[in-house]
Amino acid sequence: MDVPEAWETYGTRGEGASVAVLDSGVDGDHPDLEVDEWKDFGADPSSEPIAYDDHGTHVSGLVAGGNESGAAIGVAPGADLYHGAVMTDCSDGDCVGYERDIIAGLEWAVESGADVVVLSLGVDGYDTGLLDAIRNANVAGTPVVSSIGNQGAETSTSPGNLHDTTSVGAVGRSGTVPEFSSSEVIETDATWGETAPERWPGSYAVPTLVAPGVDVTSTAPGGGYEVKSGTSMAAPAAAGAMALVQSATDRPLDAAELEAALTETAVDADGERGGNGIVDVPAAIERAGTHATLEGTVVDDVIGEPLEDTTVTATAGDDGHETTTDDDGRFEFEGLEANREYELVAERSGYEPSSATASAPTDGSAAVDLSLAGSGTIDVALEDGRIGTAIDGGTVAATGPTGSYPGERTADGYRIDGVPVGNEYVLEADAPGYVGRERTVVVSDSEPRAELFELVGDSPLEVVVEAEDGTPVENATVVVESPSGATIELPERTAADGTVATTVAGAGDRYTVAVSGPGFDRVVVETGPIEGETVETLVVSSSESGSRAPNPAVLAAIGALVAVGVARLARS
Repeated sequence: MDVPEAWETYGTRGEGASVAVLDSGVDGDHPDLEVDEWKDFGADPSSEPIAYDDHGTHVSGLVAGGNESGAAIGVAPGADLYHGAVMTDCSDGDCVGYERDIIAGLEWAVESGADVVVLSLGVDGYDTGLLDAIRNANVAGTPVVSSIGNQGAETSTSPGNLHDTTSVGAVGRSGTVPEFSSSEVIETDATWGETAPERWPGSYAVPTLVAPGVDVTSTAPGGGYEVKSGTSMAAPAAAGAMALVQSATDRPLDAAELEAALTETAVDADGERGGNGIVDVPAAIERAGTHATLEGTVVDDVIGEPLEDTTVTATAGDDGHETTTDDDGRFEFEGLEANREYELVAERSGYEPSSATASAPTDGSAAVDLSLAGSGTIDVALEDGRIGTAIDGGTVAATGPTGSYPGERTADGYRIDGVPVGNEYVLEADAPGYVGRERTVVVSDSEPRAELFELVGDSPLEVVVEAEDGTPVENATVVVESPSGATIELPERTAADGTVATTVAGAGDRYTVAVSGPGFDRVVVETGPIEGETVETLVVSSSESGSRAPNPAVLAAIGALVAVGVARLARS
């Protein structure tokens, strides 16, 4: 694996990285081992490191063993070594374990902050008992490296054959895979059936990588050394390689990044890189060290709220990456090629796609924020429900699951743009002096949706018609003229008490009220500013023809009466 070259070239032996070995315990007094964290998951747990058999000590030495013997033992001797004893049921020198203890060990390793976990263990066949715990470790940023088994070609063991592990097979000094090292192409549906997560590919090959696993010398209980062969030896070698990669990189690498650094630089039998080849530590460090990060946030273009579960892609030529935003609308692409321009595209159902271009420097990052506009539009017309004229100065808004979208005034009414399609909205309309209204609408496609609101004024206007002697005038016709000049003849005439009522917009405007009828002169009065409940009293005088103009003196008196009435009756 060219480990000594990596030590020399990159000046690291794993310092700052940590590896958790879950196995059969460890000799904590061995001169080549320093156990930084210990946990015994057995029935009678020991508070101090103890080796239940020789397997766990051998595996631990391959990860972080020193060179007290005069020869280097571990791949990452400077890394912190954590050991969790999970294989503690022993008989005749061999120890086995239980899934419950291994799951607990995985949780402990993640909680302890381990950068890598090693499982040099397995069960024949296809077992998903550890799947959730391994997936949780990956999500937390901790890759799980597992041996693939020692039953030869077309076989594998669990958890190494789970797609969520970095499985490791054995290779000898000559680069030849020994007959005992398991390998298999797994057809997901046929092998796992409904237990396979949807994220798994239709088929995949195991092991993920190969590493030294033939006649490997490492530490033994009691301070000695012994030689062992098996994929149990290859897995800790690969885990130590991950520790070196993490140590040589100036930022935390997650599970996918660590695995990618090893797999994309691994060398196969033909000398080609990538895939299921032999780990090349210097190349893996170089791959992880020449990274760039693009990160940012996707928000709604209109309301500025973050959009979760938005698909974001980053593409440069044939180099494509995809992720989804989190609850805060954030996304991040790590491990991109540095100083290369990527096109970022954000897509979400109900929205128009949005794109931007960006590049980031080596070992650096760049921030790119994207905004998406909903692809729906609602056109709203506001009219006075009594006189049918358009209303200026109104407000409209559509409120749905992602927020509230306001409308803007246009030549023909109001337009609400950027509304996400496929949602139900409460459409609200209001204007000064009118009673607001709302209704539920569904924006199902990108075609503009037209809505009409006929609003009713919020100020009651009562007209009282009486003769000069105070007698109520019945059956008089009342016409109300708005400030715009539009008129409406009230459909009802004055009642026996001389009154008739209507509603008008109470926005502080003045209206003209005209009454006419048989046997009296037509009277026209301008109201005061109407902003609440108002009573207008019109006094009419008898006339033979009913066509004479009103007496100016009478009108002046009426105007004074109206002003008093408004001041007295208008609501605050």
